[in-house]
Amino acid sequence: MTPHSNLRGIAYMTLGVSCFPAADAISKYLTGSHDPTQILWLRCLVQLAMVLPLLRSRARRLELRTRRPALHFARALFNLLATLAFITALSHVPLVEAVTILFSGGLFLVALSAMLLGEHVDRARWAAVIVGFAGVLVVMRPGLGVLHWAASLALFAALATAVYQVSTRKLAETDSSMTIFFYVTIFGVVALAPVMPFVWTPVTGDGWLYILGAGIAGGLGHWFMIKSLAHAPGSVVAPFNYAQIVAATALGWAWFGDIPDLWTFVGLAIVIGSGLAIAARERRAVAEAKRP
Repeated sequence: MTPHSNLRGIAYMTLGVSCFPAADAISKYLTGSHDPTQILWLRCLVQLAMVLPLLRSRARRLELRTRRPALHFARALFNLLATLAFITALSHVPLVEAVTILFSGGLFLVALSAMLLGEHVDRARWAAVIVGFAGVLVVMRPGLGVLHWAASLALFAALATAVYQVSTRKLAETDSSMTIFFYVTIFGVVALAPVMPFVWTPVTGDGWLYILGAGIAGGLGHWFMIKSLAHAPGSVVAPFNYAQIVAATALGWAWFGDIPDLWTFVGLAIVIGSGLAIAARERRAVAEAKRP
């Protein structure tokens, strides 16, 4: 990967993770009246509706052929488990706190990228991730009432998301973004459909608008993340997972009345600073690569 490609990956990751808090906030709101499994299934259904019009041409349909069905299955399974666990956690844990716990996936991603993909992780990237995670801990302040039992579900979601991202990176070597996105979406629809008769609750008119919004936001988030990992190693883009804490904090405040305190803003400053440090380093690498 070139430095310029890394910067594109960082941009896509920032866009992607900025979409997820919107989907999460809507899902948290819907858990007051609907089972998390139903919410996730409807989100997958909306995302499938988003991708089907793009498959009208024969060339696009042929693009769905893959030599790695087992890896697609594993990736889709981990994504399904991660999302279901996280939506369930949101029904018990405030949005900002759940998202900060999810950020521990950044450390998991860097470690898994090094162990499973053989990516070189230099000291600067390790430092950025560790400093960013320290900012997350400042926001969480574990031991001060944040760690509800459902927090363990958010932590599991972090690990499962890291595995999902590593498998995305591996699949991006051979399969297109369309192929990767299609299989994870169709898997969610098919796998959860048999459960729907047991958890289904009628959706109101406004509820359908919320479902549509959550599905679109989640679909765009996954699409941008796939594009990100197709352009840059997981260890490069991992620190930018922290960008979504800004959106999560704003939504938690505006929608659920979770007003951030001073320590939350201190943690945010640490998190954002670690991401900007990596971005500045990548820009310098691009400039040096262009020099004759």
